[in-house]
Amino acid sequence: MTVFDIEEKEGTWFDMEGGGRVKLRPVGVEKYLHIVSVTTKQLPFVHEVNGKTEVLTYEKHDQELYIRMINDEIIMEWENLFDKNEKPIPCTLDNKVLLKVKSKVFREFVDEKVSLLEKAEAKQAEALEKN
Repeated sequence: MTVFDIEEKEGTWFDMEGGGRVKLRPVGVEKYLHIVSVTTKQLPFVHEVNGKTEVLTYEKHDQELYIRMINDEIIMEWENLFDKNEKPIPCTLDNKVLLKVKSKVFREFVDEKVSLLEKAEAKQAEALEKN
């Protein structure tokens, strides 16, 4: 019997060095495919060779929207993160992207922890396959 974990991931809390914590989850295959489909468009263009005209298509990717959607999926929430003026940073879509893009420390933290979660999921799936 093959068992699949298809439930929405609840996320895992990770404590940051120096304070604060972030709740993260890996992007599942279904969510990833949805994000790619939403951020990719097939656009037509005319190609002419030796007087013969063809209408072909190419893919145009909305990289900004892709980054926003992926970060919103990965970063679920956070607590006790502050700006340089010691004001709490609310966990909004814009702030998720801003921190991930502008803060190397935050970006590396998130990437490392999500990688750990993905490896753990892969091991769990492997173990389930063997049974």
